[in-house]
Amino acid sequence: MTSGDEHLDFGRVDVLRVTVAVGPTLDATPDEVFVLDLDDPHPEGSRWDETPYVDALEAMLRRVGTPPPPHAMEVARLHATWPTRLATARIVLSLGVGARTPRPPLGAAVLAAFETMLANPEGQPALPRDDALSLSRRLVHSAWPEVGVGTLTVTDEEHHHATGLWRVGLCSPARTRFEVDLGVLGGDPSTAHLRRTPAAEVVDSVGV
Repeated sequence: MTSGDEHLDFGRVDVLRVTVAVGPTLDATPDEVFVLDLDDPHPEGSRWDETPYVDALEAMLRRVGTPPPPHAMEVARLHATWPTRLATARIVLSLGVGARTPRPPLGAAVLAAFETMLANPEGQPALPRDDALSLSRRLVHSAWPEVGVGTLTVTDEEHHHATGLWRVGLCSPARTRFEVDLGVLGGDPSTAHLRRTPAAEVVDSVGV
């Protein structure tokens, strides 16, 4: 229930998250996720429109292959006055690329699509270490909700000062490994690439 100046502005979006989730099939747990977070993703006084973002993702699919891999897209937004007066939107593109190795080259195509969505893909300040580790944990939980933020331990970390890129390795109690790259596009920390390796694959890779 709202009153006074607490009315909802259904045309405005304060925060947008665009996610591209990649797995062997559409109903399988993704093992690779690309994320772009945008604040105030439209000009002041205008209504938010998902069309430019959807168009960019459709163009990305055409670059990946003909025909493109099986895919599904979800577009949703939430307007609320409680607990905070915030409007959020999300666009999730899921891809089922099969189990074959190597996979189609997705990274360059996804980042090219993200670049068209960023107002300023360069010159963003690098994250301090604690912020990078915290954001990495939150992104893993967002992509794989069954993994608790507080359960993830840092296994390794690397900061490329020249590019602003952070690479953070995390491990869950189930020994699933996650690798998080923050700032994959021009060092902008709003762009991220996450990879998930189940425990069995980690064991196989080290020859145990």
